[in-house]
Amino acid sequence: AEVLSIQDTGATVNMNPVVMLTLDVKPAAGEAFQTSGQVMVSRLSVPRVGETVNIKFNPKDKSQFTIV
Repeated sequence: AEVLSIQDTGATVNMNPVVMLTLDVKPAAGEAFQTSGQVMVSRLSVPRVGETVNIKFNPKDKSQFTIV
């Protein structure tokens, strides 16, 4: 998934930031879509706009995803 935007929520979990990501997802099977959601990211490798990240998402609620 390509990172379209990232915003800091101000929250942290175990010293890792929780961010709001907007992603352009192109799954191997199915149609491409955009989604947004909050996710905890490593403080050492915060994604940047334009980068590609691997995610897993809930097909029934595509706003539920995690970076893998």
